[in-house]
Amino acid sequence: MTLTLVVFAFLASGAALGLLTKPPGRFVLFVFGGMLALGGASGLSPAKMGYAALLLLIVVIALTRLKKSLSALDPSSRVTARAMMSASMVLCVVVLLQATLGLLEGRSVTIVAQDAFTYLLVAISPLVALDAGVGMRLRHLKFIVVSSGVLAASSWSVHWLGRRGSGFDGLERLALPTSFFAFAVFAIALVTGINARRSFDRVLWLSFAIVIVVIYVASGSRSLLVFGLGLIGILGARRFGRLPPWLGVLLVPLILLVAAQFTATFIRFLPDGGRLLDRFTRTFDLLSDSGQGLGADGSFSDRARAYEITWQSFMESPLLGNGFGYLYEPANPSAVQALSLDSPFLILAKFGLIGTFALVVFIISVFRFLSSNRGPSSMRLAGTTLRVFVFIALGRLFFVAPTEDKGFGFSLSLLIVWSIIVGSSDSRLWRTTKENISSARLAGRRRSGESNLILRRPVRRN
Repeated sequence: MTLTLVVFAFLASGAALGLLTKPPGRFVLFVFGGMLALGGASGLSPAKMGYAALLLLIVVIALTRLKKSLSALDPSSRVTARAMMSASMVLCVVVLLQATLGLLEGRSVTIVAQDAFTYLLVAISPLVALDAGVGMRLRHLKFIVVSSGVLAASSWSVHWLGRRGSGFDGLERLALPTSFFAFAVFAIALVTGINARRSFDRVLWLSFAIVIVVIYVASGSRSLLVFGLGLIGILGARRFGRLPPWLGVLLVPLILLVAAQFTATFIRFLPDGGRLLDRFTRTFDLLSDSGQGLGADGSFSDRARAYEITWQSFMESPLLGNGFGYLYEPANPSAVQALSLDSPFLILAKFGLIGTFALVVFIISVFRFLSSNRGPSSMRLAGTTLRVFVFIALGRLFFVAPTEDKGFGFSLSLLIVWSIIVGSSDSRLWRTTKENISSARLAGRRRSGESNLILRRPVRRN
């Protein structure tokens, strides 16, 4: 009851501060309000219904400002933004159709709404992000990235440590446990840490990136070792804000070693930390030549069973899928039927080929928009951030369906806002190369006097 009152107090104050004043407030309300409201117990609750009503107001305001938001973008970015918004509208229609299909099958309205809401968050994320991106400064975004990253990491750790019997007494849940939102936070922190001009900022952001990884992996989630794949995405041409491959060969092993050492040390201080360390040791033993193979691991066996269940469900209805509210057979015989299973085929099972196609087109349109933002000084920091995120997400794809993570929509919105703001930031905040500066000057001449690479307004100083 106390948690519900706290959530309502946050939503009420956020409504007054965010909706009635500035875009940053609305974005804070969208992300933090969602993480708090959706982090409660399953099913509908007053906090979730309050957040849904508030979200409707945010969407209405963003729609009224959509023309202004699009006009503030550079012409090339405006084209990809319109394509993204078109794909968003199509996905909204698909979500409503899948919800209707679930209701026609006689499923509970509550269960259908709960299942569909996750995908509505994904579909509307570009609209909310465009509204926030053109009305927010870089310093505001940095604060949101750090604070939301800490909240997400803490919530994930508390949730999974508690489920594994290694949690802290009296502390069972903080907010929404999400991994994909952490991938976006980590990508932004890593790119900022490598490209910030001041040495202090580089150390600070790289340390924050390592801390995020340590907290997530220390929860005993072995699948989150995929964070390491993000280091592949940071390799490339220096003029694009990436590490030269030769330097990456030297630094990446060092970063992994430091992260592994910090993680092991952190786990030892947790209640029953020795048992958590055994989870990782057992995995390496199973993979070794002397081990029994992954088939002997209970989690791997359950995932293999989830793959089988979701693929078979997809084959039974390949075009339209099962719709929302469908309860799948549990992968573990001791569990109960659930709306979700840890399998990438779950998307096909829910949406069928038609709906999955619409979802894939939407995601591609978001990635095209992120890649189209080339600033500052043609560094393409947004594109580099996207590369890091995608490499991690592809690794995670083998374990879960990304869109089943309620934080996936928040991660897309954060990446879009970052793309807009970092593209229009002052190049003096970043370690630009001579080639970047030359390209920026040439682009400026071609634009016939436009003062910004991304937004049609003066660069943001902070």
